[in-house]
Formats: sequence, C-alpha cells, structure tokens
Amino acid sequence: ELTESQARYSDLYDFAPVGYFTCNSRGIMMEVNLSASSMLGVERMKLRRKHFQQFVVGEDGDTIPKHLQDIFREEIPQSCEIRIKNVRDETQSHVQLTSILRETPEGLRCRTAMTDTTERKEAEEALRESTLRLELALGAGRVGLWDWDMGTNQAYFSPEWKSQIGYEPDEM
Repeated sequence: ELTESQARYSDLYDFAPVGYFTCNSRGIMMEVNLSASSMLGVERMKLRRKHFQQFVVGEDGDTIPKHLQDIFREEIPQSCEIRIKNVRDETQSHVQLTSILRETPEGLRCRTAMTDTTERKEAEEALRESTLRLELALGAGRVGLWDWDMGTNQAYFSPEWKSQIGYEPDEM
C-alpha cells in the first residue's frame, strides 16, 4: 500500500500541468517537479540548490523577496504574479505563484504552485488595445454610442452620445 501511495503521489506531483517547487526562506529551491523544470528550461536535478529569483525577469525580481518574507512572517497562503524566463529557449512567461508554509524535517519550507498565465495576460492586453482602438475610432468619428444590457438592466451612454442630445458627460 505504501509503494502504491508513493507511486500515486509521484505521478500526481511530477506530471501535474502546474509547476511545483519547495524552497527555503531565501528562495533556494529544494524540490522541483517536471512541469516547473520545463517552465524554467533546466533539468530538474540542476535546479536543486538554485535560487528561484535568477529565473525572474527584470523588475519582477523585487517581488520574490517580499513574497517569501510575507509567507514566512504571516504564515498564510500568498499569491503574486511575475514573469519568468525559460533558460533553454529564452522565452518569457507570465506566471502566478501561490505559496504556503509547511513544517518539514529540514525546517520551515515554502511550497509553491506556479501556474502559467501567459495566454490570459495576452488576451487581457489584446482586449485593452482593442477597447482603446474602438474608443479612438468612436471619438474621431464623433459617433455617439449607447448600450443596454437587458439582463442586468445596466445602460452605458458614451460622452459623445450625451453631447449630441445636449447633456454634459457627467449628466444622466
């Protein structure tokens, strides 16, 4: 039963679609699953004793010491979003780190799940750019716009539409 339980744990840990790693209070990785190894572009055995921060892109590196400090000080789950680089192919990814503090035989350790959020971030950016282009086009064309969501009974009236019927932007 113990062998079966260990095999099941290994399968779930190593082949999870989420990266997992365990580190000490300084961010030195002690354990890493296969998904985290793939996300960082380094063989798993070579990640042990490496500082996670060396894979963080630019100014996002300042987030890691604070994240670790919060975990070890507050002892409650913490989350943050950062960009990491894959050493093998030099690509960058957006990831969300969700960490908890656990007591181990070696002392307190931070256990972290690393979820790739790159597609969501790219979709958010595309939506932001599309919204900006629409606003510019509507403004340049002096197009008044109104929208009514019948499900929520919420209405939107663009400033140009209000102006066209004689109202100020803050009226109505």
